[in-house]
Amino acid sequence: MAAAVPEAAEHALTGTVSGIDVRAAAVMSDGVSRLVTEYGMATWSEVFNTLRTSGPGELIDTVRKVEATDPTGRRWPRYKSGDDATVAFCQW
Repeated sequence: MAAAVPEAAEHALTGTVSGIDVRAAAVMSDGVSRLVTEYGMATWSEVFNTLRTSGPGELIDTVRKVEATDPTGRRWPRYKSGDDATVAFCQW
């Protein structure tokens, strides 16, 4: 959406923490983050645990499984049954 409507970038979730406390970072599209922000079916701790133990593919699979329980968007209104889902994850 940001490509078509640049103002969409104003909705990004951002924050800061001391670098000494950071052990991992993830960047993801709203098609993945909605598992927490829209669907309420996971916490950020659970998302990072999945990323650490099983990787981005498993997290995306989880999003798709949740979306499959509401294919018409009645529980979680949305325009499409599933949005793009992209994750970049790194840990050190």
